[in-house]
Amino acid sequence: MADATAIQQHLTGYAPISSPYKQVAADVNNSNSISTLDALIIKQALLGNPTALNLFANSWRFVPAAYTLPLPPWGFPEKIDLTGVGGSVSGQDFRGIKIGDVIDSYADPSNLIAPSPLVLRAEDVALEAGQELPVTFRADQFTDLVAWQFSLGFDRDYLALEAVEPLGELPLTEDNFARPDQADGELRSVWSQAEGIALGEASQVFQLKFKVLEGGVKLRDVLWLDEETLPAYAYTSGLIESDVKLQFGTLTGVHPESEDPTCQLGIYPNPFVDKTTVAFELPEACTARLRVRDTNGRELYQSSRFYPAGSHQEELILNDLPSGALYCELVTPFGVLTKKMVKMKK
Repeated sequence: MADATAIQQHLTGYAPISSPYKQVAADVNNSNSISTLDALIIKQALLGNPTALNLFANSWRFVPAAYTLPLPPWGFPEKIDLTGVGGSVSGQDFRGIKIGDVIDSYADPSNLIAPSPLVLRAEDVALEAGQELPVTFRADQFTDLVAWQFSLGFDRDYLALEAVEPLGELPLTEDNFARPDQADGELRSVWSQAEGIALGEASQVFQLKFKVLEGGVKLRDVLWLDEETLPAYAYTSGLIESDVKLQFGTLTGVHPESEDPTCQLGIYPNPFVDKTTVAFELPEACTARLRVRDTNGRELYQSSRFYPAGSHQEELILNDLPSGALYCELVTPFGVLTKKMVKMKK
């Protein structure tokens, strides 16, 4: 996503792309120019647009290493002609240019000091079948935000997405959201602009309207940040990358507390392919058991040990389990917490 933002900054004069190699990389549609269309193609590819994805079928361009690219670089040779060759010829090298990749600072992680994550918060509610459920997403304070990308997953057995509504704290439109596959519970968002925006605490950024198909669970159990579909990142105007986090709670203040004062249970990533991490918090030292069941209640995995009070994480290697819906349970003397998770096919 930072690549699309960098192209926009170049077009506005905010951050000119001075390297001829970067200019070739920025020419996503191979038009011998850099335009807003190049940034648009990158955004649409991230949103899952098939036409945009096809434009990346040839994702590399090559220039003979002996050729010096001018500024602008258009019309450069992309092949080396060899005639009358009967054996090995040395010095016939190419430089490869990855299309769309115009940020060279990522090659050296020491150049980047990641800011705090962009935290999106939603009120956790108990679902009731048949209700119309608006879910407002609020952002914690974040200075100098120029771009984000993320994907929200939701369980289609419980929720049907009916509408997406930008709320005005960011210059979002419905075009910044897309559902690449209507059969899946997935909503992607990609947004960027050239100059940064300062978000105040608890800024309302967008709202999703759901129809609840089945009740009996909390919203956090059936709505998640789907990083396997699209990595969740936010960017500053300096193109410094940070994570995007989704947190649920009761919105009694700008930093909502969990509705459960004793034990807490989270799963990340969810959905997952082979492994996932279970995070939980215990109010007192105790023996806790983690177990995974299928939709028929059969126990497929279990582990048990003594934990001190506080926060804990356990990585679960579940590559031998069948794909589909599963349930993870945390069993403690304080009760049983259950969270739905989804194992994806490889």
